[in-house]
Amino acid sequence: MAILNFKHMPIHNPQIECMSLLKQKAMQLKLLKKTLQFAYDKSPFYKNKFKGAEVSPKNFKTLDDIRKFPFTTKYDILDHNDEFLTKPKNKMLRVFSSSGTTTKGKFFYLDSKDYDEYLKCCVDCFYGIGLRSGDDIVSIMIHLGLTVAGIGIGVMSFQKMGVLAIPFGLVSDAKLAASYMKQIGSNVIYGATAQVCSFTEELQKMKYNLKQEFNIEKMIVSGSILPPRLRHNLEQAWGAEVYETYGTSEAGRTGFECQYHNGFHTFPNYVYFEFLDEKTGQPVKDGERGDIVFTILKRDSMPLIRYKINDIAAFSTKKCKCGRTSLRILGPLARAEERIVFKGFYKLYDHQINEVLHNYQDVSFDWQILIEDEEGKNTFTLKIETEKATTKTKKAIEADLIRCCESVSRGVVSGNILPPKVDFIKQGTLERNPLRKIRNRIVDKRKYKFY
Repeated sequence: MAILNFKHMPIHNPQIECMSLLKQKAMQLKLLKKTLQFAYDKSPFYKNKFKGAEVSPKNFKTLDDIRKFPFTTKYDILDHNDEFLTKPKNKMLRVFSSSGTTTKGKFFYLDSKDYDEYLKCCVDCFYGIGLRSGDDIVSIMIHLGLTVAGIGIGVMSFQKMGVLAIPFGLVSDAKLAASYMKQIGSNVIYGATAQVCSFTEELQKMKYNLKQEFNIEKMIVSGSILPPRLRHNLEQAWGAEVYETYGTSEAGRTGFECQYHNGFHTFPNYVYFEFLDEKTGQPVKDGERGDIVFTILKRDSMPLIRYKINDIAAFSTKKCKCGRTSLRILGPLARAEERIVFKGFYKLYDHQINEVLHNYQDVSFDWQILIEDEEGKNTFTLKIETEKATTKTKKAIEADLIRCCESVSRGVVSGNILPPKVDFIKQGTLERNPLRKIRNRIVDKRKYKFY
């Protein structure tokens, strides 16, 4: 694979990233027409899906017409994975899998052309964060198996950029990894949020002075929502600037933070985003929160049209101070799968819990919620890992969950939810997956659920 010759310029692809909104829409209209027609002609799944919904590519004339087409969900892929493909598997170049916990795999295939487009998008992300050939050496701390973020995004993107990468994968020996980083001279860490935080904590326990003993300038994290206090802790520990990226197993790395950290910049030539009202399914306005739905515009081998990723966020089409005009995904990002719907349809999101915990330095962001029934009402207990929190902190968090989370407050007032309880547990008690993320954030033992 050829190494690109990068020059020091603030924006890698200004023709796309600084394109006017009018030109973006015209380009996306053209690409969507092509994508819908190709999927209908070549993908057995979409031919059947469109026929079942009584729509065809001929019905698509304006961007608003995309809403005539049916959604795609993860269950469609689980049940009909091979039917999405437009060519035999032995004609593909790469296969990735989601990092879910189901026993049945959810696989995504790319041929050489699609993989090249995919890598171009990833390279634009890392270039926008400031990585440069000849300047940076990246320590990769993320799973290097079938998941997309390791080899698919990290190793191959850095290779295409001409940036030296140290592929640690999931770090099992923090002391050895630290030694290699110092010997080789790594100045950038790229990894899963949970893995990077775990690595940092392990070195701190071993009494490393991270600022003095290392020369880390940037940290790039993905995979889990990064609360502001956690970002601050990482920056203080390493003396580095932390950048988040946005991506999915299905689409790859599709968003990144620029130097102003004002949302995730996206690529209008690669993904078409919709932000839809949870109840009505209609588009929300600029700045309002909605369910994220996307269509990949440059993928022939395995098309994905109106895919419901189960993420919730706001967006902005306003020009950023960095000069980019592409759509930005605004935080705080929420995961629909980590959303709790209580009796009375009062909803609580993971980011709301993190916002409460942000105010308490003596507790971690490693938590789990237990939901149960009690005399016709919902109860929930928030279990938080900590080594030093007090009873006073516990009572304060219980009060803040009611005061700061409007849905919980209304649920308690209505009598559908009993006041929340907080339990402190020892650090490391909750079960983790191989990526060091909490395996089950929500444990729902209710007889009747409301979602």
